Amino acid sequence: MIARSNPEITPAAPESRAADRAAMPKYCLVLFSVSVLFAASGAACPRVQEQLLQPAPTPFSGTPTLTEVVAAVNQNSAAVRQLHTDEATVKIEGVPMSLRANLAIERPRHIRFRADTGLTGAEMDLGSNNDLFWIWIKQSKPPAVLFARHEQFAQSPVKNMIPIEPDWLVEALGLMQLDPNSELEGPYPYNTDHVEIRQQVRRPSGDITKRIVVHGRYGWIVLQEVYDAQQRLLASAQASGHQYDPNHKVSLPRTVDIKLPPAQIAFRLTVNEFLINQLNASTQLWTMPQINGYPPVDLTRVQPRSADERPLRRLRQPWR
Repeated sequence: MIARSNPEITPAAPESRAADRAAMPKYCLVLFSVSVLFAASGAACPRVQEQLLQPAPTPFSGTPTLTEVVAAVNQNSAAVRQLHTDEATVKIEGVPMSLRANLAIERPRHIRFRADTGLTGAEMDLGSNNDLFWIWIKQSKPPAVLFARHEQFAQSPVKNMIPIEPDWLVEALGLMQLDPNSELEGPYPYNTDHVEIRQQVRRPSGDITKRIVVHGRYGWIVLQEVYDAQQRLLASAQASGHQYDPNHKVSLPRTVDIKLPPAQIAFRLTVNEFLINQLNASTQLWTMPQINGYPPVDLTRVQPRSADERPLRRLRQPWR
């Protein structure tokens, strides 16, 4: 179990709010289906497990400084331009079956994440390119391919309904670049094997705090938590089963558990093997799909209801 040594930020229970405006509630339900891509196994006290097939470097000889932690986190992903796998599964909490998944990433903003079952075919498609991102869930009601342009989404009130953007999936895998000049604090002792740093992020829609827990010897990220200005936990990502690739000098997790408490949805992404910098992708891979019967709907034109109305429990079993 990870025992926290310095828990100054603790999640508070979300406040109850009434519906504040006329809305398209079913589309708002689908908005939160993106959280299915950022969810967790639901364990209250996560275990940190790292397995090594190749000995990983140890950047810290003692208690690291903030400069050393930032350098280790950045160095771990510096050589990774592309990442993809066709050997992944997604297990959603409360859903008996697992989904087959494939993931492709070309930094900084090209992402494609798709999941299916052997019986029902394609069930989910999330992607991003330099201009926009999209979300398609087969079971969404009403049917739609939701999308938004990055610049418009950043200024839209819908951003408050989706506190975590799609490119956070890249960070959840440990591929993070920390700006040494940003508002960083720490490191603080987390337990005997890990240290924690904190980052303040200023946003027009509200400031957030990131807590990043790093292995005190190997320097890879094992836990990330995102809090809003009221110290409510918005999301967390726990990475385990790290394996070191000596050719690209990167350690990547094989299991990622993420929670999005406002949505009360959880799932686990398990990857058998990653291929690094070997993606020969066409532009079609990064193009929003056109799916018969699912018209495109611009998220920035959707009037959201309050997040705390959450009919979101229905999303816990979208493939039943």
